[in-house]
Amino acid sequence: MKLKLPKIKIFQILHSIKYIYGLIILLIVGAVGLLGLFIYNNLYKTIAQTEQIILLKQEVAPDTINLEKVETVLKRLDNKHTADSTIEWGKIKNQLSNYIKLKIQ
Repeated sequence: MKLKLPKIKIFQILHSIKYIYGLIILLIVGAVGLLGLFIYNNLYKTIAQTEQIILLKQEVAPDTINLEKVETVLKRLDNKHTADSTIEWGKIKNQLSNYIKLKIQ
């Protein structure tokens, strides 16, 4: 049993004038929408952000750094060196071993 499907005449539908006008209008509306989105993201937002930056710069007081103090601290850090003598571990009392000896006795 064979099914008989109706033939869709796409060629005639696409060449119909009312569909072409509708398609053109839809493309134009889409292009204008994309153009508006592009202008909003790349121009309007940037202008608003620059205005906010200008306002915030006026509110923040500029901090000055005393370079002399910074240089003296850096010089002292450079001059700092390790101790010359080594640690003598024999002279250090081991509190844990003393505690264990007392517990055992």
